[in-house]
Amino acid sequence: MVSPVWVEAGAVLVLLVFVRLSAGVRAGEVAAVAAGAWAGEEICIRVYTAYQYAPGWTVFLDRVPLAIVLIWPAVVLSARAVQRVTGVPAGLVVLYDACLVEPIATHAGLWSWSLPGGFGVPPIAPVGWACYAAAACWLLDLRGPAVSAAHGAQRAAAFAQVRAAVMAPLIAHAGILAAFWGALRWVQAEIPAFAAVAASTCAGFLAALLARRRPRLPWRDAIPRAAAAGIFAGLLLAAPDRMLLLYAAPFALPWLSLLDWRLSSGAAAPGRS
Repeated sequence: MVSPVWVEAGAVLVLLVFVRLSAGVRAGEVAAVAAGAWAGEEICIRVYTAYQYAPGWTVFLDRVPLAIVLIWPAVVLSARAVQRVTGVPAGLVVLYDACLVEPIATHAGLWSWSLPGGFGVPPIAPVGWACYAAAACWLLDLRGPAVSAAHGAQRAAAFAQVRAAVMAPLIAHAGILAAFWGALRWVQAEIPAFAAVAASTCAGFLAALLARRRPRLPWRDAIPRAAAAGIFAGLLLAAPDRMLLLYAAPFALPWLSLLDWRLSSGAAAPGRS
């Protein structure tokens, strides 16, 4: 098992980098996403008993490590920034990220699942991440005209933050249950490593081709996500596994295609034709 201490330090760093580089992100939004993520994970662990965190984490908020609560705002809100620039839905961005992060973190021993899947991760795991991200971003950006007119922009924003903290975990769990009972319960089985590698390779190349038709992502929005990816790359190097390396490598392809490589660019450039 890789010591969670390194991940805890990295989580704080990623959050600080994200807050420093992200224009227009409110402290209330960070707090709302963190609170909602904590509540959502508590429900998953207590009600579904599908996974558990390793005991080596330094600080727990009941059953969820504090570092995990801190990393959630950077995960969700940076995905919203990608959505605003490229038009790719935040939930889809986080789904893609989670398909990479979950197997690496599970392999490193940071947490474990009681359901079967590929590299020890069931298909419902990344879907849960995506459901929460989609719900939180939608609720934060949802503005009721009547509320805005009556109370002003600041009160409307505060209302949206409270609404996201309370409702996002509930909406996410509705999505999780719908996905599991509607389809994923039929695919609860061990997935061979070679099949997972084949799937990630196809997904990575397809996503890269689709990314070429999207506006470019500026460095300001890409750096926090690159910092987070660096944490999990370090985990994989600390506990190397050849098949997991082959699985993880294609996930970089769409981001390399999407990134605006002009270092002086302050905004996204039009997508390539």
